[in-house]
Amino acid sequence: MKKLITLLVLLGITTAFGAQSQSRNNRICLRLGQQLVVPKPSLNPLEREGLYSKWKFIGFPADKEKRTKEILLKIKEKCPTHYLLACRGIREFHWVSNPNSPSWAYWPDKRVGLSMREYSWGGQSGGSLYALAMLHEIQHCCPKGNEGEDGASWAAFYYGKKIGTPPFLLNWTRGLSLSMGYNQSKWDKQLRIAKALNQKYIREGKYE
Repeated sequence: MKKLITLLVLLGITTAFGAQSQSRNNRICLRLGQQLVVPKPSLNPLEREGLYSKWKFIGFPADKEKRTKEILLKIKEKCPTHYLLACRGIREFHWVSNPNSPSWAYWPDKRVGLSMREYSWGGQSGGSLYALAMLHEIQHCCPKGNEGEDGASWAAFYYGKKIGTPPFLLNWTRGLSLSMGYNQSKWDKQLRIAKALNQKYIREGKYE
Protein backbone atom coordinates (compact mmCIF):
# COMPACT_ATOMS: atom_id res chain seq x y z
CA MET A 1 0.00 0.00 0.00
CA LYS A 2 2.83 2.37 0.91
CA LYS A 3 4.52 1.62 -2.41
CA LEU A 4 1.30 2.45 -4.25
CA ILE A 5 0.92 5.77 -2.40
CA THR A 6 4.55 6.65 -3.09
CA LEU A 7 4.07 5.86 -6.78
CA LEU A 8 0.95 8.03 -7.00
CA VAL A 9 2.74 10.92 -5.30
CA LEU A 10 5.66 10.65 -7.71
CA LEU A 11 3.28 10.57 -10.68
CA GLY A 12 1.53 13.65 -9.34
CA ILE A 13 4.80 15.53 -8.97
CA THR A 14 5.90 14.53 -12.47
CA THR A 15 2.58 15.60 -14.00
CA ALA A 16 2.62 18.91 -12.16
CA PHE A 17 6.21 19.55 -13.20
CA GLY A 18 5.35 18.71 -16.82
CA ALA A 19 2.37 21.05 -16.79
CA GLN A 20 4.47 23.85 -15.25
CA SER A 21 7.18 23.26 -17.83
CA GLN A 22 4.67 23.36 -20.70
CA SER A 23 3.09 26.50 -19.29
CA ARG A 24 6.51 28.10 -19.00
CA ASN A 25 7.28 27.20 -22.63
CA ASN A 26 3.97 28.69 -23.72
CA ARG A 27 4.73 31.94 -21.87
CA ILE A 28 8.17 32.09 -23.53
CA CYS A 29 6.58 31.61 -26.95
CA LEU A 30 4.10 34.37 -26.22
CA ARG A 31 6.91 36.72 -25.19
CA LEU A 32 8.80 35.90 -28.37
CA GLY A 33 5.70 36.14 -30.56
CA GLN A 34 6.64 39.49 -32.01
CA GLN A 35 9.98 38.09 -33.10
CA LEU A 36 8.58 35.05 -34.86
CA VAL A 37 8.75 35.07 -38.65
CA VAL A 38 5.28 35.00 -40.21
CA PRO A 39 5.21 32.68 -43.26
CA LYS A 40 4.71 34.51 -46.55
CA PRO A 41 1.64 33.71 -48.65
CA SER A 42 2.18 31.06 -51.31
CA LEU A 43 3.55 32.32 -54.62
CA ASN A 44 0.94 30.14 -56.32
CA PRO A 45 -2.54 31.76 -56.51
CA LEU A 46 -4.08 28.29 -56.64
CA GLU A 47 -2.87 27.69 -53.09
CA ARG A 48 -4.35 30.91 -51.71
CA GLU A 49 -7.81 31.17 -50.27
CA GLY A 50 -10.40 32.93 -52.38
CA LEU A 51 -9.82 34.79 -55.63
CA TYR A 52 -6.70 36.52 -56.91
CA SER A 53 -6.28 39.64 -54.81
CA LYS A 54 -5.12 41.93 -57.65
CA TRP A 55 -8.34 41.65 -59.61
CA LYS A 56 -10.71 44.61 -59.68
CA PHE A 57 -14.41 44.33 -60.48
CA ILE A 58 -15.69 47.58 -61.94
CA GLY A 59 -19.30 48.61 -62.48
CA PHE A 60 -20.91 45.30 -61.51
CA PRO A 61 -24.27 45.23 -59.71
CA ALA A 62 -23.85 43.25 -56.50
CA ASP A 63 -25.64 40.11 -57.71
CA LYS A 64 -23.75 40.10 -61.03
CA GLU A 65 -20.40 40.48 -59.29
CA LYS A 66 -21.26 37.68 -56.86
CA ARG A 67 -22.15 35.33 -59.71
CA THR A 68 -19.03 36.27 -61.68
CA LYS A 69 -16.84 35.50 -58.68
CA GLU A 70 -18.59 32.16 -58.18
CA ILE A 71 -17.75 31.18 -61.76
CA LEU A 72 -14.13 32.30 -61.31
CA LEU A 73 -13.87 30.09 -58.24
CA LYS A 74 -15.21 27.19 -60.29
CA ILE A 75 -12.61 27.92 -62.97
CA LYS A 76 -9.96 27.96 -60.24
CA GLU A 77 -11.08 24.50 -59.09
CA LYS A 78 -11.75 22.83 -62.44
CA CYS A 79 -9.44 24.70 -64.84
CA PRO A 80 -6.31 25.70 -62.88
CA THR A 81 -4.21 26.37 -65.99
CA HIS A 82 -6.79 28.83 -67.32
CA TYR A 83 -7.22 30.42 -63.89
CA LEU A 84 -3.50 31.17 -63.71
CA LEU A 85 -3.67 32.65 -67.21
CA ALA A 86 -6.41 34.96 -65.94
CA CYS A 87 -4.23 35.91 -62.96
CA ARG A 88 -1.33 36.98 -65.14
CA GLY A 89 -3.35 38.30 -68.08
CA ILE A 90 -6.18 40.25 -66.43
CA ARG A 91 -6.28 43.05 -63.86
CA GLU A 92 -9.80 44.45 -64.35
CA PHE A 93 -13.21 42.92 -65.00
CA HIS A 94 -15.73 45.50 -66.27
CA TRP A 95 -19.49 45.12 -66.38
CA VAL A 96 -21.10 45.84 -69.77
CA SER A 97 -24.67 46.88 -68.99
CA ASN A 98 -25.82 47.32 -72.60
CA PRO A 99 -27.65 44.08 -73.54
CA ASN A 100 -26.84 44.68 -77.20
CA SER A 101 -23.08 44.79 -76.65
CA PRO A 102 -20.95 41.64 -76.46
CA SER A 103 -18.31 40.75 -73.92
CA TRP A 104 -14.82 41.87 -74.87
CA ALA A 105 -11.14 41.70 -73.94
CA TYR A 106 -8.32 44.17 -74.42
CA TRP A 107 -5.16 42.32 -73.51
CA PRO A 108 -2.64 45.24 -73.74
CA ASP A 109 -4.43 46.86 -70.76
CA LYS A 110 -5.31 43.53 -69.13
CA ARG A 111 -9.01 44.39 -69.15
CA VAL A 112 -12.04 42.20 -69.80
CA GLY A 113 -15.65 43.32 -70.21
CA LEU A 114 -18.45 40.90 -69.33
CA SER A 115 -21.84 41.65 -70.83
CA MET A 116 -25.45 41.56 -69.77
CA ARG A 117 -26.11 39.98 -73.17
CA GLU A 118 -24.42 36.70 -72.25
CA TYR A 119 -25.39 36.96 -68.57
CA SER A 120 -29.13 36.94 -69.28
CA TRP A 121 -29.04 34.61 -72.32
CA GLY A 122 -31.92 32.14 -72.41
CA GLY A 123 -33.57 33.72 -69.40
CA GLN A 124 -30.70 32.59 -67.17
CA SER A 125 -28.79 34.66 -64.65
CA GLY A 126 -25.11 34.05 -65.21
CA GLY A 127 -25.67 30.64 -66.72
CA SER A 128 -23.81 28.43 -69.18
CA LEU A 129 -23.27 30.98 -71.96
CA TYR A 130 -21.97 33.58 -69.49
CA ALA A 131 -19.45 31.09 -68.09
CA LEU A 132 -18.46 30.14 -71.64
CA ALA A 133 -17.96 33.83 -72.48
CA MET A 134 -15.70 34.22 -69.45
CA LEU A 135 -13.54 31.29 -70.58
CA HIS A 136 -13.45 32.77 -74.08
CA GLU A 137 -12.40 36.28 -72.94
CA ILE A 138 -9.72 34.96 -70.60
CA GLN A 139 -8.06 33.24 -73.56
CA HIS A 140 -7.96 36.56 -75.43
CA CYS A 141 -5.50 37.71 -72.74
CA CYS A 142 -2.97 34.95 -73.39
CA PRO A 143 0.41 35.56 -75.10
CA LYS A 144 0.28 36.26 -78.82
CA GLY A 145 -0.41 33.31 -81.07
CA ASN A 146 -3.58 31.83 -79.59
CA GLU A 147 -5.40 34.93 -78.41
CA GLY A 148 -7.60 35.32 -81.51
CA GLU A 149 -11.21 34.27 -81.94
CA ASP A 150 -10.10 30.83 -83.12
CA GLY A 151 -8.01 30.06 -80.02
CA ALA A 152 -10.51 31.69 -77.65
CA SER A 153 -13.36 29.63 -79.08
CA TRP A 154 -11.35 26.43 -78.64
CA ALA A 155 -10.46 27.42 -75.08
CA ALA A 156 -14.17 27.82 -74.32
CA PHE A 157 -14.75 24.32 -75.75
CA TYR A 158 -11.82 22.73 -73.88
CA TYR A 159 -12.43 24.31 -70.49
CA GLY A 160 -16.20 24.40 -70.92
CA LYS A 161 -16.22 20.59 -70.76
CA LYS A 162 -14.47 20.77 -67.40
CA ILE A 163 -17.07 23.06 -65.83
CA GLY A 164 -20.10 21.17 -67.16
CA THR A 165 -21.19 23.29 -70.14
CA PRO A 166 -24.09 21.71 -72.10
CA PRO A 167 -22.93 19.73 -75.18
CA PHE A 168 -24.79 21.90 -77.71
CA LEU A 169 -22.85 24.98 -76.59
CA LEU A 170 -19.59 23.03 -76.66
CA ASN A 171 -20.28 21.86 -80.20
CA TRP A 172 -21.16 25.40 -81.23
CA THR A 173 -17.96 27.01 -79.93
CA ARG A 174 -15.80 24.16 -81.23
CA GLY A 175 -17.44 24.50 -84.65
CA LEU A 176 -16.63 28.21 -84.68
CA SER A 177 -13.00 27.46 -83.93
CA LEU A 178 -12.75 24.77 -86.60
CA SER A 179 -14.31 27.07 -89.18
CA MET A 180 -11.43 29.51 -88.57
CA GLY A 181 -8.78 26.85 -89.14
CA TYR A 182 -7.98 26.01 -85.52
CA ASN A 183 -7.45 22.41 -84.43
CA GLN A 184 -6.43 20.09 -81.60
CA SER A 185 -2.73 20.17 -82.55
CA LYS A 186 -2.59 23.96 -82.25
CA TRP A 187 -4.36 23.80 -78.90
CA ASP A 188 -2.02 21.14 -77.50
CA LYS A 189 0.98 23.29 -78.42
CA GLN A 190 -0.39 26.44 -76.79
CA LEU A 191 -1.46 24.49 -73.71
CA ARG A 192 2.13 23.34 -73.14
CA ILE A 193 3.30 26.94 -73.48
CA ALA A 194 0.61 28.18 -71.09
CA LYS A 195 1.54 25.65 -68.41
CA ALA A 196 5.25 26.47 -68.74
CA LEU A 197 4.55 30.20 -68.43
CA ASN A 198 2.37 29.63 -65.38
CA GLN A 199 5.18 27.76 -63.62
CA LYS A 200 7.71 30.41 -64.66
CA TYR A 201 5.55 33.15 -63.13
CA ILE A 202 5.17 31.14 -59.91
CA ARG A 203 8.93 30.57 -59.60
CA GLU A 204 9.70 34.24 -60.23
CA GLY A 205 7.03 35.49 -57.83
CA LYS A 206 5.23 37.45 -60.54
CA TYR A 207 1.81 36.66 -59.11
CA GLU A 208 2.60 38.78 -56.05
